[in-house]
Amino acid sequence: ITAAATQLFLANHIAINFQRGMNDVQANGRFALDQIMRDIRLAGLDHAAAIGAVGGGTGTGSLSPLVLSAAQMPGLTANSTAVSADDGQSAGISSSDQIVLQYLALANTEDCEGNTVDKDKYVVARYYIGQDAANNNVPSLMCDGGYHTASTATAPTDVGSTGVVLVNGVDSFQVLYGIDDGLNGKAQVSRYVTATAYNALSGTKPPILSVRLGMYLRSQERAGDAAPSANAVQVLDKSIAATAIPDDGLLRRLFVTTVSLRNVDLSRI
Repeated sequence: ITAAATQLFLANHIAINFQRGMNDVQANGRFALDQIMRDIRLAGLDHAAAIGAVGGGTGTGSLSPLVLSAAQMPGLTANSTAVSADDGQSAGISSSDQIVLQYLALANTEDCEGNTVDKDKYVVARYYIGQDAANNNVPSLMCDGGYHTASTATAPTDVGSTGVVLVNGVDSFQVLYGIDDGLNGKAQVSRYVTATAYNALSGTKPPILSVRLGMYLRSQERAGDAAPSANAVQVLDKSIAATAIPDDGLLRRLFVTTVSLRNVDLSRI
């Protein structure tokens, strides 16, 4: 009887840990995507009267919603790391991307770090994978917030700092950009490319209409006898070999979503 009771207790304990780990991953995944999607939907927000060029996905204002080169944010130097880039972060299982976006504050607001940004300044958000120094250097989704004034060439304020931890346990973060090649004269995504491939395009850059995000998250605690994936995991354009996934008893789940840039001026495409 004692042995049966012990076995039942252990089985229930494992089931509870598994469910807790599953809830942990699901909640963190939803929160991380919701946070980034919110800023992507705001990216390019500007005064409609200041319509700029459409190349590079520029929205209703004179600045690009997404920063893929230093020239797209006033005050950035040519070698600045505060731009959207591929494979620049290596805190998780695989190298991860980062995405940088900007939008006009139509009223006093806050950046993703909680710092105040005054009306008519441009909010900047840089999402990337870093190590949480306060939590055993766990790979985490970070947000580095700041702002700039488009009318000056002064370096952006607070951009390029460590930022704050949004979600712990992110093993991979990948970003692709949906571009319109103008094949049929209609505003629609023709294909998805990396930041590197986009910057390598010759001539006038095509507009970016959407962003695709991929994240591979893990639970914070062991979930019973959770086994690593027996197959490679595809996070957008990045393939993580099964042998690269640790056998650490942590649950891991893949999250993928696509977000449209709402503030792209489609009438100019």
